[in-house]
Amino acid sequence: MSTPRLAERCGLCNFKLHREDTIIVVKEDGEKSGPLPFHPWTRIANDDEVAQLDNEHPICPGLDQCAHPFEEGIGCHPSCLRIVDGAPLDRVLQLSAWSFQPSPRLEKAQHRWLREELASRLETSLPLPAELRRGVAGHLIQEFVVAKNASLSLCDRAAVSNVSVASAITETYTMFEGQRYLQSISNAPVTDDSWTTPKVIYVAEDHAGIRQLILANDFITVSDVPG
Repeated sequence: MSTPRLAERCGLCNFKLHREDTIIVVKEDGEKSGPLPFHPWTRIANDDEVAQLDNEHPICPGLDQCAHPFEEGIGCHPSCLRIVDGAPLDRVLQLSAWSFQPSPRLEKAQHRWLREELASRLETSLPLPAELRRGVAGHLIQEFVVAKNASLSLCDRAAVSNVSVASAITETYTMFEGQRYLQSISNAPVTDDSWTTPKVIYVAEDHAGIRQLILANDFITVSDVPG
């Protein structure tokens, strides 16, 4: 089975990368490559097979396999990296990362929300009819996503805390890209005599974060549900 060495999405805007795109690869330690043409190069793990290249390897032409350090990095659009300039890149990449690939329907819904949100924000600086502002916003979704996450990277980092299930639990939520996500949990400051200690805690999450905690007194059947 072949394993892609570079994800086929920009690490900052999460839009798909195409063969004609120029990318800059960021390693875990922050080192960056120069501009490179994107190729979905893969390496075959099975010794009975030969390494397959969808196109000539952009860094080491003519080689079937390559241990080039940038192969393990994250590919980003140069334009996205310019927007992040001045913000902690590692933090922005962490905030931008999806835990898994959302369905096409959810991704379209996200892009639709981003377009509407940006069109609304442009109303003051771009006093045009709503339809025209939506058209402009539709061409700026990638930049909007990166700028938004770069701004969030400057906020306080999440704090680690301990919660006891023996006491009542209080949850707070926040809105992100039109969806409600769990922001924090804590034990209620006032004793709740009606509280029953849960035997099982389920975490409902999507690609961007935790949507809900489900406290149950017994095991229940759960399955993946779109959204």
